[in-house]
Amino acid sequence: LSNYADSSAYDLNVSSNGSPEINASGVSGYAIRFGNGSSDSLSLNNFNEIKENAPRSIESWIKTSQSTAGILGWGTSNNRWNFIWNSQGPKIFTENGGERQGSGTVGNGQWNHLLASYPGNGSDINATRLYLNGRLIDAPASSIDGLVNTGNDSDLIIGGLPGGTSLLDGWMDETRISTVARSHAWA
Repeated sequence: LSNYADSSAYDLNVSSNGSPEINASGVSGYAIRFGNGSSDSLSLNNFNEIKENAPRSIESWIKTSQSTAGILGWGTSNNRWNFIWNSQGPKIFTENGGERQGSGTVGNGQWNHLLASYPGNGSDINATRLYLNGRLIDAPASSIDGLVNTGNDSDLIIGGLPGGTSLLDGWMDETRISTVARSHAWA
């Protein structure tokens, strides 16, 4: 994340909102620094690479002292796929009521690796697995069943959630969105 260009072959380059700092020191080279209560985030219009209930994995390195913030989200109204952390830990939720909660501290001012992996193909959101620094941290008792049906032609927001909410005040590095479910060994 030294700039807003996609380092994969897909060439899905993002635009900046606000003025995120590029070339900040990261865990692996450069990172992007979002923050200080501003409107900083990154966006990609018409994101269609992962839609409906297709398999997906999202991973990112985060460094912050916030107790809650968004990592990224996309989808159409009522069918968004949102990846955040809260005071309990990393969490995936859809706006139709489903959520998968993890348990572990993210906002501790240190670099933390987060991974959410969803197997897709009609699975319930509770089939999602959450990892923090390579450890499975699912908290099933704090999770709610729900369908995954991410919409088409939606905006992908990185460093917050769609609508400019839950903005990150901190650093983000090595963020990846994959079209496959990743395993515990990958985490």
